[in-house]
Amino acid sequence: MTTSVISAGSGVAGSAPLLALDDLWFRHRRGTAPWALSGVGLSLDRGETLALVGESGSGKSTLARLVAGLIVPERGRIRFEGRDIAGSAARRSASARRQIQIVFQNPDASLNPRHRIATILARPLRRFFGLRGELLRVRIEALLADVQLPRDYAERFPSELSGGERQRVAIARALAAEPSILLCDEITSALDVSVQASILDLLKGIQAGTGLSILFITHDLAVTRWFADRVAVLYRGALCESGPVDEIFSPPHHPYTAVLIDAVRGAPEPTADGRPAPAPRLSRSA
Repeated sequence: MTTSVISAGSGVAGSAPLLALDDLWFRHRRGTAPWALSGVGLSLDRGETLALVGESGSGKSTLARLVAGLIVPERGRIRFEGRDIAGSAARRSASARRQIQIVFQNPDASLNPRHRIATILARPLRRFFGLRGELLRVRIEALLADVQLPRDYAERFPSELSGGERQRVAIARALAAEPSILLCDEITSALDVSVQASILDLLKGIQAGTGLSILFITHDLAVTRWFADRVAVLYRGALCESGPVDEIFSPPHHPYTAVLIDAVRGAPEPTADGRPAPAPRLSRSA
């Protein structure tokens, strides 16, 4: 397992990672504010899932927002396909903006309640691909099918859907851009366990069919063990440990990782198909 600041990817030796974060530093107010992230380095390979775990205030969501271009690091590099994209999303190329999409914990905060689902999904399809008319309608129906929602949901409003269905719409909107990287920021934490499992199954299926790379921010180690290929553990804005899932969950651990694992010991065993059972959780995202 890796305990250095820069984490190796899991791809073929010598191949460049799809996403590489190099020595990222960020604070919410410049000057004397404490560092929310200090010298973080990570990589994400094509088609893999990297789980980012840690307690509240560890910097998980801050890191996701940096990768999405919603905030800008004070120093360090964010390289996508070998090109530095550390500036704001507005300064990135159209391709980089399209290929890195984020889904947030609360779909209610990101779905316009006054717009029908068709309108919500149409916006990225028009913006990135210029779709109109029948081609647009067909693609909207295909996106709904991709997230296992009926086609007639296109005419519904977000308020007419359950929490899990709204999260599926948020995922569909991100997928409309045909991204290479999907940033998932605590997207299952507000959902019932059965709904969580269905969302995770959905993402696994989409990833298998598209080769999508996923950066999965979570405080749920049971989900992490089942869903991720690799794990990176953040503590107070610093990367303390990273590596393949099996290595991270096997001793010896970094002392902080051991604390996180001890917090969920004694939880119910996974279900027969390997899905995570309900388990005690860490504090919510940063």
